[in-house]
Amino acid sequence: MSMRGGTRRLVVTAMFVALTTLGTMFLGIRGTTGYYHLGDGIFYAAAMLLGPVPGAVAGGLGGAIADLLGGYPVWAPWTLVIKGATGLVIGSLAAGEAALGRRLAGLVLGALITVVGYAVATTILYGWAAAVVEIWGTGLQTVLGIAVALALRPLLARTLDDGTGAAGAGG
Repeated sequence: MSMRGGTRRLVVTAMFVALTTLGTMFLGIRGTTGYYHLGDGIFYAAAMLLGPVPGAVAGGLGGAIADLLGGYPVWAPWTLVIKGATGLVIGSLAAGEAALGRRLAGLVLGALITVVGYAVATTILYGWAAAVVEIWGTGLQTVLGIAVALALRPLLARTLDDGTGAAGAGG
């Protein structure tokens, strides 16, 4: 998909915001330290396909909307920043035809941003003891997100390909 067209780029990014929101709200299960969902995998894949800015928008905005609609408004500003930064980093390192090693490095660094970001947020909101418990749940969520993104990326690349052979990427 040639991502140079502004309107098409905007529409595809908006689609990934919506898919991230839906994947976060409806494609998951509740756990003792949070909930595990497919939303992260969706925006990780978007960042790999479309680049840093669409990845940041899909992750930050999609996740924050899910928090607002799902009854977790206190988390929305944190999610906007944390998942926005995650999408930005993944898109910067792993976009386009990046080698698998570079993709994995981007995904792992993005996951670390998420784990550390939510640990800081949880400490501020609920104290360090809650953050220790949160780290494990968030870590598991990011591993699930990486697995989903690696599986989705090739499927979405074919779907988004406009016949030019370029599935996206860039900034």
